[in-house]
Amino acid sequence: MEMNKTRALFQAIKEMIKYGCVGILSTAANLAMFWMLESAGLFYIAANAIAYFGAVIINFYLNEWLVFIQDDEKKKKSGNGRLLRFLLIRVISLGADSLLFYLCVDILMLPLYPSRIGLTLVEIIVTYVLVKNMVFGEK
Repeated sequence: MEMNKTRALFQAIKEMIKYGCVGILSTAANLAMFWMLESAGLFYIAANAIAYFGAVIINFYLNEWLVFIQDDEKKKKSGNGRLLRFLLIRVISLGADSLLFYLCVDILMLPLYPSRIGLTLVEIIVTYVLVKNMVFGEK
């Protein structure tokens, strides 16, 4: 019994590390897209939304492929439902993120990029819990 607990703990840690690596790649893509769009003159909230959805697509497929690996039968059963749940979580997250980003930059007058990075770190933690349980969790 103790060996099963140890194995489960090891698997959970391994999953979190892989999720973190995917998150780093997705975050890097998000920040790069945001920087390019904002530097090109796009309003920062619009640049954030476009970069966010680009990173969301990257994130979903990397998570499906590398982190929450599921057999083909399970993928067929869930169909597009998993992707739709993932997108719903991310749309809600984007709304909350945009509101908080606006609050940080325009109301609290915090610097643009540190605000973006800080909000991204919080979002990674919150979405891990939601995605693990509501998108790729056992049914």
